[in-house]
Amino acid sequence: MKLRLTFGGALLAALLMAPGAALAQDIDDTSSGTTSLVIIEQISPEQQTTIDLGAEGVSQGDITAFTGSLTDAEGAENGKSSGFCIMTDVAAKLSECVWTYHFAEGTITVAGTEPDLGADTAIQMPIVGGTGDYMGARGVIHEQHNAELTIFTTTIELIDASLLTAGVDDYWVAVENWDELTAEDQAAWGALGWDETNWAGDDPTAIPVSETTAWADLTTEEQEAATALGYDETSWADIQARVPEGDVNEFWVAQEWSDLKYSEMRLWGLLGWNELVWAGDEPAAIPVSETTAWADLTAEEQEAATALGYDETSWADMQARVPEGDVNEFWVAQEWSDLKYSEMRLWGLLGWNELVWAGDDPAAIPVSETTPWAELTTEEQAAAAALGYDEASWADIQARLPEGDVDEFWAEFAWEELKYSELRLWGLLGWNAESWDGTTDEPASATQPWAELTVEQQAAATALGYDEASWDALLP
Repeated sequence: MKLRLTFGGALLAALLMAPGAALAQDIDDTSSGTTSLVIIEQISPEQQTTIDLGAEGVSQGDITAFTGSLTDAEGAENGKSSGFCIMTDVAAKLSECVWTYHFAEGTITVAGTEPDLGADTAIQMPIVGGTGDYMGARGVIHEQHNAELTIFTTTIELIDASLLTAGVDDYWVAVENWDELTAEDQAAWGALGWDETNWAGDDPTAIPVSETTAWADLTTEEQEAATALGYDETSWADIQARVPEGDVNEFWVAQEWSDLKYSEMRLWGLLGWNELVWAGDEPAAIPVSETTAWADLTAEEQEAATALGYDETSWADMQARVPEGDVNEFWVAQEWSDLKYSEMRLWGLLGWNELVWAGDDPAAIPVSETTPWAELTTEEQAAAAALGYDEASWADIQARLPEGDVDEFWAEFAWEELKYSELRLWGLLGWNAESWDGTTDEPASATQPWAELTVEQQAAATALGYDEASWDALLP
């Protein structure tokens, strides 16, 4: 486009129509992942200067610098262009050129070898970058001029995926491996606290503090690094943690770990969470922060919780409920999915999980159910106390010791009338709901002498009130 500048001649080149709201009809979103803009540029003789280097006249090395005015289709001025060309091959009419279109929304830079193929013949030049709305721009321009070298019509074809501001964070999140970044990008991310280790994302607490820092609070170096990566104050705000409206805990419980922003992962990481724990398969792994009162959180934990939308009141709402009335009756009535995470953690510390809570395998009921209060660990006692139990109510969930005929006593109960502690003990002896009601055969232990029971089975039978004599008396 620019190599056609002539010594002492008036240069009229392109009128450039800038992209924007007024040009919506000229933008073509193609199905191939590109967006096309038809543009024009105008440069007066006073807006270009040629420096005659080397041999006098047009020769290799001559440099032309220029600036131009940009107008829209109606002639309204809305930008400018600027650049330079260096003549490289006079006979072939080739120049190496760099120029930039300056729009209100940002800039688009073109660079490469420009041939002059004559009037009404299109040439192509690569798009090598941009700023603002065109940050990261890649693509190609298709340009042709009229015979008078006064009007240059150009189609800018942008590759949509190259535009960082169309989703700058999505762009970078999609880069999975640190070594996929250029050295310049690694340096910029490094200034923001990232490196090869934390880029892998396995430890949310290693995510740098910059991810949860407002733009205004970044250092000058950090702002410059973020800008070089395509961020501005607006797009940086988009990566900050969301502050839910309405029920805070309900909002976060509904999120998958993969739905969280890095800033949110970091904040939850400071509260003890990670991807595996968030999945909820191991309730005992739920972090201690879930069962910690607001006043007992560290300053860092309080700040993280606050950034996630919690305050002292909403934090208290997710702490374990303390039942009124019969404690065990309250918890037996709950489905696992009805429990808060704090409650799941406490029951997890007592050996429960979702599968065990469903009650299909009585032998899987945790040993804590048949352990007296005094023999619970300190951690188990604390968990039980947080769920509303004390020594007396815990004793109520222990297996009953029959008076009189032991077998007659247990024969009076339907399976669903047994306590969980009793279900566990009978489960260790091989019983389940089906064998208890006669739907399936009795377990092998029902026909085994006391001496042939395992040590664990003897202990279970003893806890249910049997001894060797009463057990063997049941044998056929």
